[in-house]
Amino acid sequence: MPASERLVLDTHVWKMVLDGDRFLRHVLRRIETAAAHGSLYIAAITVWEIAMLVEKGALKLNQSTLEWITEAVHASHVVVAPLEPSVAVDAAELP
Repeated sequence: MPASERLVLDTHVWKMVLDGDRFLRHVLRRIETAAAHGSLYIAAITVWEIAMLVEKGALKLNQSTLEWITEAVHASHVVVAPLEPSVAVDAAELP
C-alpha cells in the first residue's frame, strides 16, 4: 500500500475493529496495513459521534468517554483527521 493511500474508517467500522469483530481476510489485511503505515484514519466527527452515543445511552463504556477515546485511538493506530470543510462535505456525499 503506498504511503499516500489513506483508509478512513467510519464510526461503526472503527468500533467493530476495536471490539475485535471478524472481517473478511482481505479487509482486515488492508486495515492492518494502513495502520502499520500511519495511513489509517477516523474523522474528528467520529469522536463526537461516539460521545453522543454515550450521552444518549446507546453506547456504554467502562471509563470516561475521553479516556476511552484516547485509549481507542492509541490501540487502533488511527490518526484523527480534522473536520475540514471539504471532509465534512465529502462525508455527507458518501453513498
